[in-house]
Amino acid sequence: MTIMLPSPIWFTVVDLSLAYIPMAYLGGRFAIKITSLRDVVEEVIEDEKEEVLDSDLDAVDLDIDEDFELDLDDIDLDDIENEEK
Repeated sequence: MTIMLPSPIWFTVVDLSLAYIPMAYLGGRFAIKITSLRDVVEEVIEDEKEEVLDSDLDAVDLDIDEDFELDLDDIDLDDIENEEK
């Protein structure tokens, strides 16, 4: 149960105008700043991920012969089965 103590009207006006309203304004500004900062950090993280992935792909040296053709007729399945045993 809550009981409100009587207070003069001037105190209520001063209390609201000098305490609650400025804190609500500052809280709103802070929330906007944090949100925009979070967006910037997420963007930087995504850019770093792309750079890491790109650099990993550049570091891989693939020796692929462009003229390579696989002729399945030349493969003897019996030899492969014997090697497995």
